[in-house]
Amino acid sequence: MRKGLYLVIICFLATAFGVLAFFHIWFNMQMRFINIRFQELNREKLILKNDIDKLRCEKEYLRSPERLEKLADKFDMTLPDEEPIIIIK
Repeated sequence: MRKGLYLVIICFLATAFGVLAFFHIWFNMQMRFINIRFQELNREKLILKNDIDKLRCEKEYLRSPERLEKLADKFDMTLPDEEPIIIIK
């Protein structure tokens, strides 16, 4: 009778150990996948920040008065006068 009980306890402990080992490995794999995804997102964020900086520089370049005059000459257009002054009476 005791041998059967010991056998059941040993089988239960082996099964519990197997289940714990499985979930430990599964959890670690999930954490690795999440970590890899965060690294990809950080990489994409840095790329987008770099693109924003390039666009900001290009915007400043295109808005410079010299560049606007060149573009106006190229398309036979005239630049508007300074901003209109609104007089309120």
